[in-house]
Amino acid sequence: MTAGWGFVSSGAVMPGKGKLAARDYTPAEKDVMEDGLQTLGMTLQQGLALWGTTTYDVHLNDIAY
Repeated sequence: MTAGWGFVSSGAVMPGKGKLAARDYTPAEKDVMEDGLQTLGMTLQQGLALWGTTTYDVHLNDIAY
Protein backbone atom coordinates (compact mmCIF):
# COMPACT_ATOMS: atom_id res chain seq x y z
CA MET A 1 0.00 0.00 0.00
CA THR A 2 1.73 3.13 -1.18
CA ALA A 3 -0.99 5.76 -0.77
CA GLY A 4 -2.20 6.94 2.60
CA TRP A 5 -5.30 8.63 3.95
CA GLY A 6 -6.86 9.81 7.11
CA PHE A 7 -5.80 12.72 9.30
CA VAL A 8 -7.11 16.27 9.60
CA SER A 9 -4.69 19.17 9.31
CA SER A 10 -5.89 22.80 9.31
CA GLY A 11 -9.45 21.64 8.60
CA ALA A 12 -8.54 19.55 5.54
CA VAL A 13 -8.27 15.79 5.34
CA MET A 14 -4.67 14.94 4.56
CA PRO A 15 -3.12 11.65 3.50
CA GLY A 16 -2.03 9.40 6.32
CA LYS A 17 -0.24 6.10 6.61
CA GLY A 18 -3.24 3.76 6.91
CA LYS A 19 -2.92 0.07 7.71
CA LEU A 20 -2.94 -3.08 5.59
CA ALA A 21 -3.78 -6.34 7.40
CA ALA A 22 -3.46 -9.71 5.64
CA ARG A 23 -5.84 -12.46 6.74
CA ASP A 24 -7.39 -15.72 5.59
CA TYR A 25 -10.84 -15.64 4.01
CA THR A 26 -13.65 -16.24 6.51
CA PRO A 27 -15.96 -19.25 6.05
CA ALA A 28 -18.76 -16.84 5.05
CA GLU A 29 -16.54 -15.23 2.39
CA LYS A 30 -15.59 -18.65 1.04
CA ASP A 31 -19.30 -19.61 0.83
CA VAL A 32 -20.07 -16.52 -1.27
CA MET A 33 -17.01 -17.10 -3.45
CA GLU A 34 -18.02 -20.73 -3.99
CA ASP A 35 -21.55 -19.72 -5.06
CA GLY A 36 -20.17 -17.25 -7.60
CA LEU A 37 -17.55 -19.66 -8.89
CA GLN A 38 -20.19 -22.35 -9.47
CA THR A 39 -21.88 -20.07 -12.00
CA LEU A 40 -18.56 -20.08 -13.89
CA GLY A 41 -18.23 -23.85 -13.66
CA MET A 42 -15.33 -23.58 -11.23
CA THR A 43 -14.66 -25.02 -7.79
CA LEU A 44 -13.60 -23.03 -4.76
CA GLN A 45 -10.19 -24.69 -4.96
CA GLN A 46 -9.77 -23.47 -8.56
CA GLY A 47 -10.73 -19.94 -7.55
CA LEU A 48 -8.32 -19.94 -4.61
CA ALA A 49 -5.56 -21.20 -6.90
CA LEU A 50 -6.07 -18.02 -8.96
CA TRP A 51 -6.68 -15.52 -6.13
CA GLY A 52 -4.61 -17.00 -3.32
CA THR A 53 -5.78 -18.05 0.11
CA THR A 54 -5.46 -14.67 1.83
CA THR A 55 -7.12 -11.31 1.45
CA TYR A 56 -6.45 -7.88 2.94
CA ASP A 57 -8.34 -5.47 5.16
CA VAL A 58 -7.37 -1.92 4.18
CA HIS A 59 -7.84 0.53 7.04
CA LEU A 60 -7.88 4.18 5.97
CA ASN A 61 -8.11 5.43 9.57
CA ASP A 62 -9.48 4.32 12.95
CA ILE A 63 -13.09 4.03 11.71
CA ALA A 64 -12.98 3.51 7.94
CA TYR A 65 -11.83 0.33 6.23
